[in-house]
Amino acid sequence: MAPEPQSSPQFPDPHVPKNPVLGWSSFSRAPVSDRDSTISLPSVLSLPHKRYVTSARVAIALALQRLGVGPGDRVLVPAYHCLSMVEPIVFCGAEPCFFALTPALGVPLDALAARDLSGVRALLVTHYFGFPQAMEAICAFARSRGIAVVEDCAHAVFGHADGRPIGSWGDYAAVSLMKFFPVYDGGCLASAVHPLDDLDLQSPSGRFEAKALLNSIERGLRYRRFPGMQAAAQTTLMVKDAMWRGFKRLRAGRDSVPFAYHDPAASEGVNGLDPAWLDRRMSFASQQLVEHLPVARIVALRRRNYLRLDAALRDLPDAHPLFDRLPDGVVPYVFPLWVGRPDRVFVRLKTDGVPLFRWERLWNEDAIRVDPLSARRATEIFQLPCHQELTDDDLTWIIERIHAAFAAAVLKEAA
Repeated sequence: MAPEPQSSPQFPDPHVPKNPVLGWSSFSRAPVSDRDSTISLPSVLSLPHKRYVTSARVAIALALQRLGVGPGDRVLVPAYHCLSMVEPIVFCGAEPCFFALTPALGVPLDALAARDLSGVRALLVTHYFGFPQAMEAICAFARSRGIAVVEDCAHAVFGHADGRPIGSWGDYAAVSLMKFFPVYDGGCLASAVHPLDDLDLQSPSGRFEAKALLNSIERGLRYRRFPGMQAAAQTTLMVKDAMWRGFKRLRAGRDSVPFAYHDPAASEGVNGLDPAWLDRRMSFASQQLVEHLPVARIVALRRRNYLRLDAALRDLPDAHPLFDRLPDGVVPYVFPLWVGRPDRVFVRLKTDGVPLFRWERLWNEDAIRVDPLSARRATEIFQLPCHQELTDDDLTWIIERIHAAFAAAVLKEAA
């Protein structure tokens, strides 16, 4: 059963970009440092079989369909989750079967072995925040029981898992490219073992192709990532707005679905699996950016930005980095910060425009019943950006706002 819709507070747009935005620097191939110039990590995008789709949630749905998962089947899924991890399971007609995670967000194989696994067809394994799971043991456990493995690589595009490229252990891997590249749309279904040549994907409409390109540029302009182009920005945005108004007039009276829903929900930053996009490939512009932007820069800057946040936020009162360290070979999606009393600072930080977020809603009470810690994690784990398009000034501003919010909370409690 899907969660009930809930209203959420309206906060201002982030002062700095939450996700990567396109800019001149996105194309730079200059090494971040001498050491960074030698970084070379495998990518899930290098697996022998892959198809570009519009989002990771679409890739999960396609993976489950190809595994034959359907009504009457069960799929193991973590109790601590984003709603978009569960929606594809329900779409396929299967039952999400939640399991509790270890304190380190690992898959608890001993606990799963003690459960009734009848009817379980697949296990969704999430590499939280870019930190890999123990895939060798997980796959051995699952396959000995006839359970397929889908690696949720929405948070992990680069790096190793137990000595092999991330995403290469499972039957399929589902990737979110929008989290790692400055693109409007983009996901990938990949596999090391299952060919995907028979997956028939259609090209999106010309309207969507244009929107994907223009939105990537617009987001960069909004955050002033194109020095020298700002004067032309207004003209670019006026052209785009005129195009959309024209498309709306053309479609008026022809379509029962509101125009706003003709783009993938993932691209618009909302939950929901769009069945109409299951057979659509990602836009040409987004694919070109994914295939040609310098990967070494993405890897090096995400690690550098994560380590800067780690050093700056370790001494906060009643808060600490979720992970003790950033291992070699890990390319983080975000910097996860555990906050003991999140309500003291969350609203202030969001109101200040700090681009933090958290998974505040779980699918239903089953997840909380199976793992009471999942509800706490949903509010206590703050996800802070560490992507490659953050400038040094952006990071300084984020750090200063966080320290100010925690200092104000301490003073308020002492008063």
